[in-house]
Amino acid sequence: MGLIQNHIVYSKKKSMSISFTDLSHIDPDIKSYKRSRPRVIGIFCKSILLIIMLLIITLFGCLKNDCDDCYEPPEDFRMKIVDRDTGENLLDGKTYFPDSIEIYYIQNEEKKNVFLQIIEPNSHENIIESTNIAWISVGGLSKTFYIQLNSYDTDTLYLNVHEYLYYCCRSFPYESVLINGSEMENQYPGMYLLQK
Repeated sequence: MGLIQNHIVYSKKKSMSISFTDLSHIDPDIKSYKRSRPRVIGIFCKSILLIIMLLIITLFGCLKNDCDDCYEPPEDFRMKIVDRDTGENLLDGKTYFPDSIEIYYIQNEEKKNVFLQIIEPNSHENIIESTNIAWISVGGLSKTFYIQLNSYDTDTLYLNVHEYLYYCCRSFPYESVLINGSEMENQYPGMYLLQK
């Protein structure tokens, strides 16, 4: 049969197997197909490995926390008590006494005091400062507070601080600050004036 060698083997079970040892003169692409088949499988495996590696890198990239540098806590609440006409600071120990001032809110019919301190910055004027009132507002415990200046003078402060989340950046701006129902004057960011 020329160059084609056919081997037909009959087994006892009467099955037949045929092997072709040289078919290159009939179809020249058969040899190249046999050689390229491992190359196709190799490219396929490399593609799968590349996809798996990209998925792993993406997952670990998402688990990484880059938000530490992107956190802006709420400003401390600072307030001056001033004369409406002259602008003079009334927290001088003559009109209002620093140690008699309280800020509180009502929760479940119970009075809860807010931490405050009287500070005297470079201007040598007494200023009321609270470091946790904004957190109380954000946390939803209360947005309405009472500033008790003495036993007969109490003002109502409405402080709405909102938490904003943009991607992983978090900030807590003051949305509104009202005193006795009117917008409180803001001398500069974080410093409010209570005019009497």
